[in-house]
Amino acid sequence: MLVADAGYVGYEVARALMATSLSFLIRMSSNATFYTDQNVPMDEFREGIVYYWPNRQRDRGEPPIQGRLMRIRSPRHKRDVWLFTNVLDPRQLSLETAGLFYRLRWENEGFFRTYKRTLKKMTFMSRTLRLVHREAEASMIATQLLLCRGAMAMPAPKKDSLPVMCSPRRVLVEARRDITGRPSFREPFTERITRAQRERRSRTTPKQKREWPRRKDHKPPHPPILLRLTQPLKTCIQRHLCAA
Repeated sequence: MLVADAGYVGYEVARALMATSLSFLIRMSSNATFYTDQNVPMDEFREGIVYYWPNRQRDRGEPPIQGRLMRIRSPRHKRDVWLFTNVLDPRQLSLETAGLFYRLRWENEGFFRTYKRTLKKMTFMSRTLRLVHREAEASMIATQLLLCRGAMAMPAPKKDSLPVMCSPRRVLVEARRDITGRPSFREPFTERITRAQRERRSRTTPKQKREWPRRKDHKPPHPPILLRLTQPLKTCIQRHLCAA
């Protein structure tokens, strides 16, 4: 299954993924319009079968995309997350599992932040294209090994609690102390990194500490547009589905 953010939305993208028999779970924004049979207000909608059929593709005679739209609510965030998938059966992909997959996708974003900021791999030192590829491959493997070593050192989570995550920066600091040959510590490396845990305090302010010029403030995506199917449109959709 491909899990992607709101930047990867589009009729052509969804059709291409479905043509390769690939399942997807993509966050939707106000750029997408869906049609539904449910007579449910937008505030009460949780999940259901919808049809994605932009006007341009409809005028070209291209078929609609049948999928499932899910609304993920989080008590920690003000805005809900709207996810669109081609997995129609809730038994194969429940609402809770879809929300978990999307949260795990954020850890993938954190990996690239660790790679670029913590390890300072914003600029490569190689001079040829071949060596740049080798440098990028080796440095990404090293980053994964660093995170894997920190994850293996974390203590087991308590019952009904979130797993303990490692801090890439703290694990890197402890590794550099051994690599650079500084005075030995009383505790071995394997014991020191068990305390290299990520902060779990509740934040009351944004992480950004300074204002960068020419950088726009981040605005979370607005919910997609959900319209009720009209009878002519419903007949047209059924004709395309029967032809398929």
